[in-house]
Order: sequence, then C-alpha cells, then structure tokens
Amino acid sequence: MLRVNTFLSPSRSIDTVKFLKGRTKQLNSIVQSLHMSGRNIFIYGHRGVGKTSLALTAANEFASKLQNVKIVCVSCDKNMSFGQIIKDIADATLQEDPRVTKQSSAAKGSIGLSKLGLSANGEVNSMKELGTFSEPKSVNDASDIIRHISSRYKELIIIVDEFDQILDKEISYMFSVLVKRIADSKISAKMIICGIGESVEDLFQAHGSAQRYFDTERLELLKIGPLREIIDTACDGIGIKFDETTAYRIAMISSGSPYYVHLISEKLFNEIYYSTRDYKGNASAFFREGVNRAIEAISPLLKGNYEKAVKKYNDVYEELLWALADHHQLQRPTEEIYKSYQRIMAKRPNKEQLERKKFSQRMNYLKRETHGRMLKGTRQGWYEFKENIYRGYSRLRAEQEGIELGSEHPLESRF
Repeated sequence: MLRVNTFLSPSRSIDTVKFLKGRTKQLNSIVQSLHMSGRNIFIYGHRGVGKTSLALTAANEFASKLQNVKIVCVSCDKNMSFGQIIKDIADATLQEDPRVTKQSSAAKGSIGLSKLGLSANGEVNSMKELGTFSEPKSVNDASDIIRHISSRYKELIIIVDEFDQILDKEISYMFSVLVKRIADSKISAKMIICGIGESVEDLFQAHGSAQRYFDTERLELLKIGPLREIIDTACDGIGIKFDETTAYRIAMISSGSPYYVHLISEKLFNEIYYSTRDYKGNASAFFREGVNRAIEAISPLLKGNYEKAVKKYNDVYEELLWALADHHQLQRPTEEIYKSYQRIMAKRPNKEQLERKKFSQRMNYLKRETHGRMLKGTRQGWYEFKENIYRGYSRLRAEQEGIELGSEHPLESRF
C-alpha cells in the first residue's frame, strides 16, 4: 500500500498542483502576486484547510517558470523570538547548500560579517564546522542576513508557517518592518506567511503601511465537491474504488477540512487492503473500522482538549458539541443548536436530555478553560467552535457513535 502515501498525505503538506483541490483561483492569484516586485503574501483561515499546502504549491509553481529559485519553509511556535525565526530561515537556506563551504565574500573587512556567519577574513564558514547563524539583534541585522542568504539566488521564497503561534505583538511589528525593508531595499526575497485572521490583523495593525506590501488570501472551508475530488483521485491512483455513499460520508464528516479527508481515506484504504475479508466494492463494510483508526491516529493534544471538555462528572457535554456541529453554518444561535441537540438525543434514549435552561448553562461552560475552551461566543446567544479542527473532530466522534450529523452545505446534493 505504498501508493497510499503518493495520493494521501494527512501528515505532510501538498506541494504540487496535481493534488491540490478546490484552490485554483487562490493558487493563480498567489503565483501572479509573486511575480510582482516587493509583493508578499499572507494566507489565513481555519486550521486544517490547507494553508501550508497552498503556500508550498504556489511557491513551486512560481519556481517552475524560473531558474535558481530557492524555497524554504520554517514554522513558528509561541516561545520563539524574532531572532530565532530569522536564524531558522538562514539555517534552512544555507545548511544544505554545498556552495556554502566553497564561496567567499568579496566584502572582506565589511561590517557585520560575524553576525552573518562569516569569518573575519570574509570567507563563508562551513555550516558543518561552525554550526548555524547567530540570532540577529535587530531588524537591521535581520535585513542584512536576508540580503546575504538571498544573494546567491534569483529569488528566495520564504514560507513562514504557524504565524498565529506568535503571541508577542512586538514580533509582529518587527516582521512588518522587515518586510518593508526587504521590499524597499530591492532584496530578492519574498515571504508567504500562513496564519489565522487574528494574526494578519496583528501584523497590519503593528505597522500602518505593512498592508501595501502584502496580498492576502483567505481560505474558506472546502465544499463537498473538492473534498470528493481528493477521494476520487486517490481511488483512481490506488486502484480501490469506494462506493458513492462512503465517499460522500467521508467528505461530509470532514467539516470542510482536507486534513480529515486524507486521514479517514488513508485509514479506510488500509483497512480494506489488509482485511481478510473480500472487498466487493462496498467500502461501507469497512467504514466503521476506518473511522476508529482515524480517531486513534489524531494528535493527542487535539484529543486531550476534547476529552477535557466532555469527560466531566455530568456526562452531558459531548452531545452539545455534536449539536453545534450539526449544520453547515459555523456560527449558530442557541435555539437552533438546541433543536439539533433534541434530534441527537432522540437517538440516544439511554441518556437524559437537558432542559433548555441547563442546556444554555452547559454551553457557556464549554467556553471556559476548565472545559478545554472548545467554544467561543460570537454574539449573545450564538456559538462557534474555537477552531474548526475541533468541529471536524466532533463530527468524527459522532460518526463513531453512529450519529450522522447534518449536511455540510445546503446546496450540495448527496449524489
């Protein structure tokens, strides 16, 4: 089943047009923007919608039309400083370049050589012998490093992933100044930054003129059609066909996230391939096992927050999460959620149904840290999952328990 890894990739990002589904418009827009001098990109949207995949695919498409383009990708976390991120960019750019040990700088004796990882006589130090770059202490230092590492390429594309993990607004400010300096100095480097809506707002608010250096692309959740394309492409490539009902169910419970489609499909293919039962084109016979394996494989952190929310003395919270996920709308009023809750509880006769007042109280509890902060209030009496990836996981857990939630889009037919 090595072919599964070719067509499904829940653990790594897509980087080619062939496997990127439902993002043609955004892909073309980003590639066009990369051809513009001084233009950078900010891709934002829910977790699991494919921001990194779009960034990598767009960068590769841009590079395919030119020569000597270098693409590097670094990820942020909440403990990183501005200097650490720039250092990671420099290290990722040069440490696998065999020319680093051979080239020398003509700027012998020029200022700032030590901070760029250069020796006193201007020779580029061997990355193997001397480790990695020192962290820059200022935006000026960072700009000098970017200028240096980009000088050997026609274009350097820097993908900064998980930008929303940065909590320090000072770092957002320094990035906005750095991007401006790179563009104004005509340095041959561009950034594609991936984050969520709040992180792009922080970046633009940090420096008023930052917006003119960026094109922004918001990624919405994928509809059923593109999600089905992922499944159909994998089926064609692997040579195992899913029946129509199974393919639809995978797309529907995935909450618009290609991550869940890749994960569930991968586990289902493996269940079919390694089963001792004959496969007669009816994947539904293996569907439950595939869903169970997908849930087992999901990040412990994701599962841990979910369990923190639902594993309480009063065993009433899981159905509340399912009820919120029982509709294509991400933001829903309490009255509509309660109707979904009543429908779900009708299928669980062995559990006591909450009356309306207690239902509202328990929904509010799910916004608290003690309950994993699974939800957020968008306005009075309205709720939304804190992150859509939890919505997808809730739909997956409901499916595991035999509860089929509502359609992901009102205009999408089942077949």
